[in-house]
Amino acid sequence: MSNRFAHLADQEPVVEDGIEYWESQPASLDGVLGGFGTGSLPRIDALGSRQLLLELFPELCTVPSPLKPATVRERSARFRALDVGAGIGRVTRDVLLHLVQDVVLVEPVEKYVQEAWSRAQFQENPVLDQDSIDAEDETLEEIDFRVLWKGIREQKTSVTLIQSTHQSLDPSDPLSSTKYIGRVGYKPSPNELGDINSKFDLIWCQWSLGHLSNPELILFFTRAKSALRDFESVMIVKENVCAEIEGSMRGGMVFDDQDSSLTRSNRTFKALFKEAGMSLHLEKTQEGFPEGLYEVKM
Repeated sequence: MSNRFAHLADQEPVVEDGIEYWESQPASLDGVLGGFGTGSLPRIDALGSRQLLLELFPELCTVPSPLKPATVRERSARFRALDVGAGIGRVTRDVLLHLVQDVVLVEPVEKYVQEAWSRAQFQENPVLDQDSIDAEDETLEEIDFRVLWKGIREQKTSVTLIQSTHQSLDPSDPLSSTKYIGRVGYKPSPNELGDINSKFDLIWCQWSLGHLSNPELILFFTRAKSALRDFESVMIVKENVCAEIEGSMRGGMVFDDQDSSLTRSNRTFKALFKEAGMSLHLEKTQEGFPEGLYEVKM
C-alpha cells in the first residue's frame, strides 16, 4: 500500500516471488494490510466498499434507507460474490457478508487461506477459551475478527474457500486447476458444492491485481467477465494507483521488487479494461486513508 519501495516499471511480477513474500508476512489483519491493520484504515476501507456496493445494488440494503428504491429487482437466485486474492477473509468478513448471501473466497498463499479456513470454521462453533484470549500474538481485535462472520452460524450465508492464483483461476469453473479447502454456512441441497459453477453477481478484486502482468490481467478479466450472471452484474476493482507518466499513451506503472508487484496508473487500468472488452460503469476514490499511501480507486 505504501509507495516507498516502488520504482518505474522495468520488470514484470513473478507469481512465485509474490507468494514467497506474503508467506513471510503474518497471517493477521496487520500482516495482510502491510502494518495498517490496527488503525482506522480497515474500518474506513470497509465502509467505503459497502457504500459503493449499495450504490450499485441498492436492493441489498438491509435497513430503511433513502438509497433503497420503493420497488426492487426480484431475484430468482441467491446473490453470489467472488472474492479474489482474499487473504485471511477481510473483505468477505467486513464487506461482502453484510450484504450478499454466498461468497467464494480465493487466495493463493497457503498460510493465508488456511487462516481464513480456520476463522471460517470458527463461525459454526464460536467458543473462545482463556488461552486463546491470553495468546501473545492475538489481540482482542483479532479475536473479534474471527468471531463476526455475519450469517454463517445461522446458515443464512455461506463462504466457500479455494486456494488458487489469479493466473490459474477460471471463475466459471472455480474447482479446475485449484484446491478446494471447504465450505461453511448455508449449503445447497443435496450437495454442498451444488452451486459452485453458478454465475456471480459480483466479482471483487482488491490489492491483489498487482501480482499479474498486463497480459495475465487481460486474460483474468476476460475469464471473469464470462462468469458474471447478467448485464447488471459487475466486477469491482479496488486498487492503488500511481501517478500518470507524461507522454505515455497507457498511463504508467511502477514495480515493487519487495513483493514483486506492479502498481498501475488509473489510465493504465482503463486501457486494460478496454482491451479485455469491459466497460467502466462507475469510478470512485477511497477517501480517509492515512497520508503517504497511494491513492486508491474503486
